[in-house]
Amino acid sequence: MSMFNVGPRPFVIASNEPRARPKGDPALCREAFDLAFRRPDPPSRPKHGVTLNALLLEVFGREELLPLDAFVAAHDRIVKKQLRRIDRYPRPDPDPLAYEMAGIFAGQCFRLRLIASDKAEEGLPWFRLLDRVMQFAIEGRRAVRVRGLTPAEQDRRDKIDRRARDAATPEIGSLINELVRLDRHGVVPASWHAADFLPEDLVGRGIAESAAFIAGYHQAAAFGRTKLADWLACLASSVEKASRPLPPSRGGGQPEPERVIPDDVDALMVLARTRGLDPNSTDR
Repeated sequence: MSMFNVGPRPFVIASNEPRARPKGDPALCREAFDLAFRRPDPPSRPKHGVTLNALLLEVFGREELLPLDAFVAAHDRIVKKQLRRIDRYPRPDPDPLAYEMAGIFAGQCFRLRLIASDKAEEGLPWFRLLDRVMQFAIEGRRAVRVRGLTPAEQDRRDKIDRRARDAATPEIGSLINELVRLDRHGVVPASWHAADFLPEDLVGRGIAESAAFIAGYHQAAAFGRTKLADWLACLASSVEKASRPLPPSRGGGQPEPERVIPDDVDALMVLARTRGLDPNSTDR
């Protein structure tokens, strides 16, 4: 008989039944979670706070409280779906790797004050969602906290926003004056109110007669840096449109008006977003 079996192999129908998961060790899983929960956070990425916050809201769904096993299961299911990860072999049940990954995630959310460890049953923690509204948002190119600020963080944010408003005030006045110069009869468009830059009762009123109010409204309404930068961009765009030449008439072309676009609008928009920021600050 040949030492090599080269004959036809028997035909076998593979079973479609899911393979049974090997039994995991709950104590090992809990240890993996606790160690990962206390693991120091990695260097903060620009949009990390928003990413964590959005994933956390998806993990909790409609729930306010989740026991440890449900928290881990939801996190594992969502991450696998996002990464389109398919395990080649059945993972243990419970799975130490899933507990470790959820522990890292829970620890970061806990330190960002997004969740709290509320109560324990049989020594296992429950996690409570602290706010159903996103507490982080993208401003510029980084995540910043917009809700759930401590008094010290709120005071710092207010000071930074105030500096940005003070820096933008002269440029806003210059842009308004330029609009009036280009079109003495121009009126406040509805889009300025729709974007929440100005109150509704100002729509349709002359820009010239309302110039002083418009130029100072960002201070009275306490615009934040993102909204302030958007307002500057809106005004700069309005100036650009107003400075475009009119279509030539049948009797001959009209002279093109001087195109006046403030040179430092882009620079001031960056200043409005970033003035006073500590380059070493974190997302928190």
